[in-house]
Amino acid sequence: MNRRIIFPLLVLTLLACLIFGSRYVSSYICGGGTSGAGVLGFGGNSGNEIKQVIGGWQVEDGNDFTSKSNLHFSFENSAYKHNLPLSKSLQNHCSSVVSYLKSNPQKQLNITGFYHDQESNKSSFSDLGLARANDIMTMMAKQGIGQEQLKLSSELSSEQVHNESKLIRGIDFSFIDLSLSQTVLQDDNEFTTKGSEESTLQINTNEEVISDNSEDNIQTDNRIENIKNRLIGNPILLYFGTTESYLNLNDEIKRDIEDMKHYISKVPGSILEINGHTDSKGKDEFNITLSQERAQFVKNIFVKDYGFTMNKLVTSGYGESQPITKNRTSAERAKNRRVELILR
Repeated sequence: MNRRIIFPLLVLTLLACLIFGSRYVSSYICGGGTSGAGVLGFGGNSGNEIKQVIGGWQVEDGNDFTSKSNLHFSFENSAYKHNLPLSKSLQNHCSSVVSYLKSNPQKQLNITGFYHDQESNKSSFSDLGLARANDIMTMMAKQGIGQEQLKLSSELSSEQVHNESKLIRGIDFSFIDLSLSQTVLQDDNEFTTKGSEESTLQINTNEEVISDNSEDNIQTDNRIENIKNRLIGNPILLYFGTTESYLNLNDEIKRDIEDMKHYISKVPGSILEINGHTDSKGKDEFNITLSQERAQFVKNIFVKDYGFTMNKLVTSGYGESQPITKNRTSAERAKNRRVELILR
């Protein structure tokens, strides 16, 4: 056969073998899938998640809802941001959960984050599990799920869900029926009301107790007045590293946060603004998103760790549009990467 014909045929055969071999390795060894568009903004397909030796992931809510995924959210060891992009199976799984929550506003999703005791926790949460759950909660909130339908929890994971570099089962979902919780709360309130009436009758027969309560009220009024004079309209600044969403709070700021919580719980119409800001590095759209994520991150911490009432917290993200200093040096940029807490 002519050499001019044989050589191109050999090259084409070799290319075909390489293409087939790479797809075989991706599909059957690495657990990868074909690429495609994301579902509800959860990201594109990937082989990042590891096919689970611990089995698939199934989420149920009695007989009302069932969703399955062959894969779980995975995290690098000691990291609290989930691996991206997500597989098609995991995207569909999350989309089903989102649709179910939107159709059932009385349901709350409990997001459990897993962690290992050998991992290092660099987040501002008490453990990596909560930080990982918060990461997924932020993702779910972007799909239109209200914060009142999302709850965080954490759990120490077992050995079999880890490999050398990844936590391969990082998150679990379960559902809570808020209507049942409200029924229990109403029953408790009825009991509390009756108890309060009895306490009032006892207080009215004891002048010393009335005096003590009056003194407590005066002390409470003094504290509110002090907080008002010190914090109303005066921003408390929380700082972040470049592209980071974790923060360290010193004792003084923690006291200010507790005072803000006390104030908005006692003063009708008061709110706490949580405003996110960035430096000038990066594109405008990225910085807007990053500043919003930082504000939402702080709000989640305040609700989870400090017990703030969610509807008293108002978040906004301004990107790089409101610097408090120039962005010429690293020190100046560090001052602009911040969240401002403003008591109103």
